[in-house]
Amino acid sequence: MHGFQGNAGVWRRQFETLSDRFHTVCLNNRGRAPSEVPEGVEQFNLDHFSADLDAFVEAQGYDQFCLAGWSMGVSTCLSYLKNHGQERVNSLILIDGSPNFQKFPRPPEAQALIDQAAADAAGREIAPPGETPTIWGEHFSPISADCLEGSQNSLREADFLPFLLDIAVPTAVFHGRHDERIPFEAGQALADGIPSAALRNFTISGHSPMWTEPGRFDREISSFLARVNAREDRESYANRQQNQRYQRR
Repeated sequence: MHGFQGNAGVWRRQFETLSDRFHTVCLNNRGRAPSEVPEGVEQFNLDHFSADLDAFVEAQGYDQFCLAGWSMGVSTCLSYLKNHGQERVNSLILIDGSPNFQKFPRPPEAQALIDQAAADAAGREIAPPGETPTIWGEHFSPISADCLEGSQNSLREADFLPFLLDIAVPTAVFHGRHDERIPFEAGQALADGIPSAALRNFTISGHSPMWTEPGRFDREISSFLARVNAREDRESYANRQQNQRYQRR
C-alpha cells in the first residue's frame, strides 16, 4: 500500500526486483487515476481505503499474504487489520509510518510542503525521482484535491496505539533514520507496541528507504519473509507430529 501523495508507481523498482521470488501486487488507491476518482472529501479516509483493500483481496481470492505499507499505507494496513481481521495476513511490513500523528506530529517544514502540494498540482509527489507516471502501460495521475484533504483529515484523527497490542502477525518495521516527514520515534512506537515486531533502522535514508537504499530494502524483505516461512514450516511440522501422536493413542 502506497502513501497518500503517491500511487502504485512508487513500488515500480520492487516489482522489477522481487517479482522473480514473490507474487507482487500493489493496489492503486482511489483518488488517483486509473483508479476511480469520486467527488467529495468524505469519500477518502482510512476506512474507505482499507475496505477497498478488503474488496480487492476477496475478489482475487487470496488466502494468505504478506501485507506491506509505506507512509499512509502503514495506516491503511493497520485499519485493514483492525476492521477486517488478521486471518489472511501471515506477515506484515510497515515502512516509515506512524500509529498516531498527533503524538508523533510531522515536522513543520514537512507539513508546509504537504500544504503547498494541495495548492500546486504540479508539485504533488506521484512517482519516485526520475520516474514517469506512466508505468506498466498505465498513466498514474496525481492525487485529487478531495483525496488529499480527506486523507489528511483521516490521518490526523487516527489513533492505532491501543490496537498495536492486538496484532498477532509477524511484523517488520522499516524506518529511515533521517525521515523528514514522519519522526523515527513513530517507527519505534510501532515496533515497541506490536508484540512480534522487529525494527530495522535504515541509517542513510529519509522517508523513502525503498528509493535511497533499494538493495538493502529488498534484502530485508526477502530475509524477513524467509524467516516467516521457516517458522510456518516448523509450526506445520509440529502440528503434524502432534496429530500423529494423537492418532496413535
